[in-house]
Amino acid sequence: MKTAARLFGLIGLIMFIAPAAAPSLGSLMLALGEWQWILLMLAGYAAFLVLTLQVALFPKLQPRIPTTTPIRSLVTNYLLVLRHKTTMRFIGIQVLCFSTMLLLITHSSFIYQEWSGLSNSTFAILFAANIAFMAALNLINRPLLRRFSSVQLVRAPDSRPGERSWRVTF
Repeated sequence: MKTAARLFGLIGLIMFIAPAAAPSLGSLMLALGEWQWILLMLAGYAAFLVLTLQVALFPKLQPRIPTTTPIRSLVTNYLLVLRHKTTMRFIGIQVLCFSTMLLLITHSSFIYQEWSGLSNSTFAILFAANIAFMAALNLINRPLLRRFSSVQLVRAPDSRPGERSWRVTF
């Protein structure tokens, strides 16, 4: 369970870096030029990735023997995961966290710029600080999972004796 939790943490970190960094990078590109710069940078980045993968990664990969997995075993494995209550609760927490991150990405420019009246550059700095803080918490979570179970970490905010607050029961 601890290994799966650390793996989900790593997947979460990777999944949120690109969409989270995009607004700050877009603001930087807009500061350097017009909106067409964004398209040119994306095209350049795509060309760089294609070249890097063709030169550095693909030649080193061993050819893989094609295998077929019966549909029945795939369905059985998915059903095992779907029936495991603790795993489903953690997947639900991951979905809620990712949804919250998407809400932050979608609405943060309005909140920071329109509602608070901040400039584009200040928004980019504050947005980047939010992303850095989320990444730091995600990185802190990995060593914590070596010492504590994932259930203990989720219950940690609710560990005050005698005080009742929201609780995720596992």
